[in-house]
Amino acid sequence: METVDAVNPDPGGGYAGFRVANGAGPDITVQNVTVRGGARGVFGISGSHGFTIENVDVEETEVHGILIQDGQNASINGGTARNTYDEGVRIDSRSGPRARCVSARALGWYETTRTHRTQSDS
Repeated sequence: METVDAVNPDPGGGYAGFRVANGAGPDITVQNVTVRGGARGVFGISGSHGFTIENVDVEETEVHGILIQDGQNASINGGTARNTYDEGVRIDSRSGPRARCVSARALGWYETTRTHRTQSDS
């Protein structure tokens, strides 16, 4: 796929401008993902595997800029996450298959609220 453009996806929710879920994959490649506003920018979850995003441009999300949760063999090869309320980039595991073989390179994240939180914000 060449381009995914999303404006204000799922405000107040948990979905993303680009989401792979429920074991999606392999062989998913997107050249450019651009997200403005909404809940999340990129979200890979629930055993999704074998996906690549060449460039991300995420700005002003309510939660994470990029969240890979329980995903495997995933690559994000460049881009930025700006002004996200939570982490710009997060890779973790919860109840599904463990996150493994996930790479995020040549990424910048700027002005994320979580990195600027003080004790009074908790």
